[in-house]
Amino acid sequence: MIRAQVIALFAHRNPKLRIPTLSHKQYEVLQDICSILSILNQAQELLSAGKTPTLALALPVYEALIHALDDCALKFPELAHAIIQGKLKLEGYVAKTRELPVYALAMVVKPCLRFKWMYNNWSPSQYQRARVIVKEAMLSVRQRLHREATLIPLNTVQARNAASAQGCGYLRLLQISAEVDRASNPVGNNSCQSHEDTLLAAPSIPLSNRELLIRHMADVDAELFRWEQFEWLGEDSMGSVDLVEFWRTHKHQFPLLYWVSMDVLPVHASAVSSEQAFSSGKLTR
Repeated sequence: MIRAQVIALFAHRNPKLRIPTLSHKQYEVLQDICSILSILNQAQELLSAGKTPTLALALPVYEALIHALDDCALKFPELAHAIIQGKLKLEGYVAKTRELPVYALAMVVKPCLRFKWMYNNWSPSQYQRARVIVKEAMLSVRQRLHREATLIPLNTVQARNAASAQGCGYLRLLQISAEVDRASNPVGNNSCQSHEDTLLAAPSIPLSNRELLIRHMADVDAELFRWEQFEWLGEDSMGSVDLVEFWRTHKHQFPLLYWVSMDVLPVHASAVSSEQAFSSGKLTR
């Protein structure tokens, strides 16, 4: 403050230098603007954090930012017009963002959020739509896993058949002396086919597409119910969970949601981290 007074005094005593100065009122207005911009900057820093997924925080942060701008418009009525224009722009962006499935998926796979934030902050229709989006993503994973499980590579089957034949030959070698004396009364069953080979050779009657869909949807509902009943013992703070480690640990407990999380966790909420990567690689102009 003393430095500012000295500069102002120097400019006043040397008018020929035409040093631009601010009045005390102008200085206060700039401080108010800086206070408002600091809120926006804090939100950007939160969504631009490196080495951690941030997409799940996007909509909660935007909603909190809208409320903060409402408060600022009341505290700084002289700047209300600019604040409201910024808020309207943000609300338009949030309205479009809610329509993108990836944001709902990112929130659901975060154990301290799941469906709770959407239930408390969205309309019933938006909340139900989010649940449908999550179920569709889980169903897609379940159907993919079924296809992968039923497609057995040909070379795998051939290798199993060769191993089975080798095993049968070894057993016949061990039993050959006993079978020579009793050629007129052979052993009734000389098959050594394993249960797995039996299943491969004579699979059960496949389910119809409708029956498969019903079964897969039941699997989705069961896992989603377990996820909503899951007791989260960590902190409730939205940015305190190492999501990568969490899903690595719970991969087998929630297999469908695990694969959903692997699709959405790499998505960034901000382009800042990407810009930093390009800058460090000298790929920007």
